Amino acid sequence: MSTLRNPIFLLCFRQLGPQRLEITVDENNQRKRRPPRKISPRYLERVVGHYLNRYTTTTTHLRRLLGNRVRRSAAHHDTSVAEGMAMVDELIEKLVERGYMDDEAWARSRAHALHRRGNGLRAIRSKLSAKGIRGVL
Repeated sequence: MSTLRNPIFLLCFRQLGPQRLEITVDENNQRKRRPPRKISPRYLERVVGHYLNRYTTTTTHLRRLLGNRVRRSAAHHDTSVAEGMAMVDELIEKLVERGYMDDEAWARSRAHALHRRGNGLRAIRSKLSAKGIRGVL
């Protein structure tokens, strides 16, 4: 996709103007990634809030996503992965207690949706196990 047709580029261009648009690139003319933020309970809550506003997911899948963030942040900031994962586990436990996440309800809903699309039992089990749900069907 051309840079000029890229919707993100156009949005930044409109908001910042031509003189303030900054795109950092490395020696291979690739965009540089921003350094990861340092993991804190407040940061994780915001990330989870934004993610759950957009997607429904399982506890296993959310743990995997947040674990990736924790590992990237720990490598960059020289912090402990175990402490970050402990924060993730506490946060997921709170979400389950408050009813924001329910793996059984998610699995039932997903299985019905996959069945309506014509997937067989084996395919449904495979797709659910990829998200961390086993033994529901």
